[in-house]
Amino acid sequence: MLYQTEKRNVMRKQAYNNFYRKFSSLEKFRKTALLASELIRSAGSFVLLLAFYIVADYFLAFPNEALLFLDCLFGLFIIVAFGTRALKIVLLSRADSAAFLDTVAKNKRRSILSAYELEKRLSVSSGTDKDSFEQYLISKTAEDASKVMDKLTLKDILPTELLKKISLRFFIALAVFAVIALAGFNASRTILARIFSPLKDIPPYSRYIFNVNPSEPEVLYGDNLELSARINGSPLKSQVWFCTRDGGKVRRSACFREGPDSVAQKIEKVTAPLEFCFATGRARSRWHKVKILFQPKVMLAKVLVNSPSYSRIPPRSFIAGTEDIRGLKGSDLELSIVSNRPLSGGRLTIKPENSAESLSVNGEKTSPNTVTFRWKLNSPAKLEADILDQIGTKSSKPLVLKQAISEDLLPEVSISEPGPFMLATPGVKISFRGTVKDDIGLRKIELVKALFGYHDRIARLGTPDYSKEENIAFDIDFARLGVEPGQTLEFYMEAFDVNPELTGVAASDILRIQIISDAEYAEYLRNYIKLEKIIASYRELSGEFENLRKLSSDFKKALEKGGLSAEEKKRLIDEIRKSNERAEKLFRRFAEDFPIYDMEKEQKETFRNILSRIVANNEIIAGMNMQNEEDLKKRLEKISAALEEKQPAMRQINDSVDKFEALANIMADSALFRKLLMEQSSVVRRLNRYEGGQQERSVMLGNTAVKQKEILEQLRKLIENIGIHAEKLQPEYWKLKKDSMAFVAAINRHMITDFMKFAMEAALRQNGPGAYKNALEAYRKMLLLAGEQKEQDSFCDMMNGKISFSINDEMMSTAKEMLNAINKQINGGNSGKEGEAGSGQFSGGQSGYSTTSNSMLNVPVMGPPRSMPGKENVQGRGNGKGEAGNDCSGNRLIDKNSSEKLSVPHRKKLEGADTLSPDEIPEKYRDAVKKYFGE
Repeated sequence: MLYQTEKRNVMRKQAYNNFYRKFSSLEKFRKTALLASELIRSAGSFVLLLAFYIVADYFLAFPNEALLFLDCLFGLFIIVAFGTRALKIVLLSRADSAAFLDTVAKNKRRSILSAYELEKRLSVSSGTDKDSFEQYLISKTAEDASKVMDKLTLKDILPTELLKKISLRFFIALAVFAVIALAGFNASRTILARIFSPLKDIPPYSRYIFNVNPSEPEVLYGDNLELSARINGSPLKSQVWFCTRDGGKVRRSACFREGPDSVAQKIEKVTAPLEFCFATGRARSRWHKVKILFQPKVMLAKVLVNSPSYSRIPPRSFIAGTEDIRGLKGSDLELSIVSNRPLSGGRLTIKPENSAESLSVNGEKTSPNTVTFRWKLNSPAKLEADILDQIGTKSSKPLVLKQAISEDLLPEVSISEPGPFMLATPGVKISFRGTVKDDIGLRKIELVKALFGYHDRIARLGTPDYSKEENIAFDIDFARLGVEPGQTLEFYMEAFDVNPELTGVAASDILRIQIISDAEYAEYLRNYIKLEKIIASYRELSGEFENLRKLSSDFKKALEKGGLSAEEKKRLIDEIRKSNERAEKLFRRFAEDFPIYDMEKEQKETFRNILSRIVANNEIIAGMNMQNEEDLKKRLEKISAALEEKQPAMRQINDSVDKFEALANIMADSALFRKLLMEQSSVVRRLNRYEGGQQERSVMLGNTAVKQKEILEQLRKLIENIGIHAEKLQPEYWKLKKDSMAFVAAINRHMITDFMKFAMEAALRQNGPGAYKNALEAYRKMLLLAGEQKEQDSFCDMMNGKISFSINDEMMSTAKEMLNAINKQINGGNSGKEGEAGSGQFSGGQSGYSTTSNSMLNVPVMGPPRSMPGKENVQGRGNGKGEAGNDCSGNRLIDKNSSEKLSVPHRKKLEGADTLSPDEIPEKYRDAVKKYFGE
């Protein structure tokens, strides 16, 4: 009995356990299915909300902070929504599960719920004894419930309808998300990255692509930073902003537009880390971090140059690097370096160019950010300056500079006037002009005067007082010096600068002035002034004298006839006054001019007498009264009488001028024939290559033909002029006239013009031998005529500088002067002498007729005043080029001792005051002195 009871109890317990196991399994499956459905529901909600999130960020471009907030809010919403529903499912009671299983099993008896409730009651009252019937009912109910649960499948338990509904919603949400994601794939990808990584710096999606330069910028502490961005992808339509972020605060400023798609911005004096980006509209670049390099940098370097005190040069400062450091030796230099960071010191290394040893100079801190180096400029060198900040950080690279020595140049001394060599007469006053320059300053300027046989004389020229340039002007009156013709004077200037350590002495080139006599000066003027111009001046003088005489005489006769109106009287008085003024000017010029011909010397007294009479006329003319005819007649009578008195003298002058004019013309004809002879000789020399008869075409033959034609035309004109000029000779020159006409006849008799014509035609036909033969024959005939020595052939003698025709003694000297001057003017100074072969006349060279290079025509000459025809009176000075020089007389003499004799002209022998002959030297020193001086 007991055994059966135990057995029944075991069976009942097994039935209960079996029920509980099946019930727990089905309950768990049901809750799992419900949780899965809720998970799908939450996933659908998540996908749908995410799609809307993407759209919202696309249009609103949430900042990272907003994204983080929305992400948290979004996640919290999903978690809360899912957690609430899941908690409800988890907290479902077993009674609810049992009732659900009864419902699914369509068990109207509610066996599962009854078994659960009985089992629960059994477990509650487990400590009490139950009657067997009650236990039986419980076990029976558990068995029935187990049988019902055995009939259930998992499919029956699944919430199929709920799952279908939730799955449909999920797929709809997923489709919406897919459409949005695929419609803007790039945008969605960027936005999803922003959503799921809100802490990362992912810029909002936009059509713009930002290329920032530099992308990882570095800047020295306190330095400026220039940034730029090129924005591609779409044209810019709005303002681009430059945004900075520091400590969570964002500031923005407008960017500078550099181009249609590029912008720039500058950050000044960066001293703290920061981030920046470029933004336009809702688009921006990523945030870039600026790295600050805490290293000292040279922001400004200034150089101060203090020149030595003797130079009186003010201190000069400039920015280092704009130019090399340059100054006089011994200058004090300062280099001040300003850094971007507070400094503790620095070191300057000086590396001289000509030395391997370097010098170091420690810097002195003169302000928190400034270090100053001080040293003395002694040689050219390379400089390297390093600076240290307060924590000992050294500058990345040294400041490299160069220092150089400004050379203290010698003064520049030049004499601009007069030239290096000139001729002068003893009585002239010469003005000196010169310039002295020095790069620093002048201390002293001296003039050194030298004459052979005398000590050098030194005269101080002003006080420069440290000026850099001095214009020197002074006069030397040779009349006070007592110079004599034949002496050569030397002058030069010396200048001393202010440098106390160097000699600093420089001298100008030596100016040499050779003293010539008045006769030599007159010869120069005769060679310079053409005779026809002098004769024209005489004609002008005579004409004005005659005009004045005729005006006064005619006015007097008109007054005697009567009937002159006041206007006519006034006009005639004005004409007389003007004529008298012109006559006075002309006669004064002739009276005061330096005479260059003996004829002028003889006439000077006559000119002075006539001039005094003409000057007296001024007072007479000034007192003329038109209302008082009687007084007017008396005054005119005085003028007429005075002029009539001087008329014979003027007539005599005119007669002399007529004679000399006729002689001058025939003399010029003889000189011109000599010139044509020399030119014909040059033609023959150039045709000499055809002497052997060889034929050779050459351009030179054409040029020779042109030259031969010129000579031929000049000779024909000369033949005509000799006849005309000979006819004008006065009867007293009958022999010269006869010889001149005979010379013309000889030219025609020898057929010289015909031979020249044949030579020209042969040259034109490129017949070299024919041209040479005829040109040579013409030359021989001309040479024969010029050399014919008939008894007293006066025309040929003039070619050789001789006068053999009869002429009175008073005119002989003037005639010789005229002949010499005409020969020099026409033939270049060598009357009757054949010059060397020319340097190619037909190629632009000179003819074969030359003057000596040291003739007076080649150097300036200064002497007493002489009027030049057609020019105002000037002090007679030529420049060797056929032009009159200007009056160079000044108004200041060198000093009171300038009238003393001067010193030696040759500088090589100036060094020892007076010269000594070897015999004057003591015997024991004689050999040493000779050896020293190379004698």
